[in-house]
Amino acid sequence: MSWTNEDFNNFTKTISEGKVNHIIATLKNKTVAPSGDPRLIPILEGLCADKRIAQIGIPFRYGEIAYLAAFALCAEKHKCNMEGKIRITTAVPLDENVVIELTEHHEVIIPPGISGITLAIQTLAEMGMLPQMILELDPAQDNGRIIMPEWLEPRHYDFNTEIEQLFVTLRGRDER
Repeated sequence: MSWTNEDFNNFTKTISEGKVNHIIATLKNKTVAPSGDPRLIPILEGLCADKRIAQIGIPFRYGEIAYLAAFALCAEKHKCNMEGKIRITTAVPLDENVVIELTEHHEVIIPPGISGITLAIQTLAEMGMLPQMILELDPAQDNGRIIMPEWLEPRHYDFNTEIEQLFVTLRGRDER
C-alpha cells in the first residue's frame, strides 16, 4: 500500500502543529515503517536540527527530536533508494538514572517524579551540560555508527532493529 496525498497531509500537519509527543510517535513510526514518499525527506532533514528534549523511548529515555529524526530520515532515504549519509551532532539519549547523576554532578536541583526528570534534562540542555555524540547513518548500507564521548560505549546499528533497541548503553559517567 503506497502513501496517499492524505497520508502526506496528515504527516505534515502533525509536524507543523509542533506537539512533541505526536512528533516523537510519528518519527518512531517512520523509522520502523518508512513510507517511501520522497516528499518527506526535506521535512525530516529539517527535524534533524530540532534540539527539543523529550521522552524518546521506553523504558524512559530522554533525548533530542533530532536523534529520532535522523533514524527516520535514514529509513525513508533507504526506502526511496536515495543516497547521502546523514551526520548530526545530538545529545546522547539518557535514562533517568543518568539524568539524576548528571543533575547531582552539575548541582541542579529538581523536583521528584517524571516531571522532575523532564525538567532536569531540559535544564541540563539549556546549560549545555548534556553529553553530545555524532550520529552517522548511511541509507545505502542500511546501518550507521555513533561517535560518542569516551565514557560511552559505541554501538553499530542494524536498521531492522526495533526503535527501542537503537539507544546507546552507558558504561560509566563523566568523572571530570
